[in-house]
Amino acid sequence: MDTLTQKDKIKAIRELTKEITASKEKAQRYLKDSGIDDYVKRTLRTLSKNASNGKLR
Repeated sequence: MDTLTQKDKIKAIRELTKEITASKEKAQRYLKDSGIDDYVKRTLRTLSKNASNGKLR
């Protein structure tokens, strides 16, 4: 039976957190470098303006 000590569990969680953070940062860099990030921000601003002006139905 596989039993992990509290210390092992904490170490595993820290490693996973590092991997998730690195993946998130890599994805954010890709979106920024490709211009997708700016496109999405512009689109959301436009939709928000249209919604507040009553143009979006």
